[in-house]
Amino acid sequence: MPAFSISPVSPYPPATGEPFPVGIQWQDDGLDLGDRTIDTVNIRTRLLATRGSGETSNVLTIDAGAFTWRDVFDDDSVAAADLGNGLKVDTSGSATVITVPGDDELGLVASEGDVSMLIMQAGVGAVSVEGQSGVTVRVRSALLAQLAGQYAVASLIHTGTNEWVICGDLAPS
Repeated sequence: MPAFSISPVSPYPPATGEPFPVGIQWQDDGLDLGDRTIDTVNIRTRLLATRGSGETSNVLTIDAGAFTWRDVFDDDSVAAADLGNGLKVDTSGSATVITVPGDDELGLVASEGDVSMLIMQAGVGAVSVEGQSGVTVRVRSALLAQLAGQYAVASLIHTGTNEWVICGDLAPS
């Protein structure tokens, strides 16, 4: 998981008038991402760290973003922007299929096993989830990769390369 540390080059606390931060070291699993001159670092899909400029150059802002639902009215595919967010599927009667594309298409790397999203069935039409060719969507035995009915919610969790688990309010097999 990406992390950062603030390490004063001189004694702490810094002397009055000494610029802050003296040094910021950005790392991802122990690998340096840049030095203290870096201005912006995106951490996963939901966090953004930005250093101010000018009079606010001593301010580091961490933005956690907000959860958003994307409305879906027909067969659709998961998009990179859906990760960490959710799909609200609202169909009046026809069955809807949500397709999970490969990791490359979603911009995922093998080490990102902690990416997830929600899927909600807002309408009465059945909602099922399947992986495109080469993508596996696993589900517990005795259940289908289909939401249980209107207002059901399921989590789709990335567990490895082109592999997902769906869990939640699912239909029985």
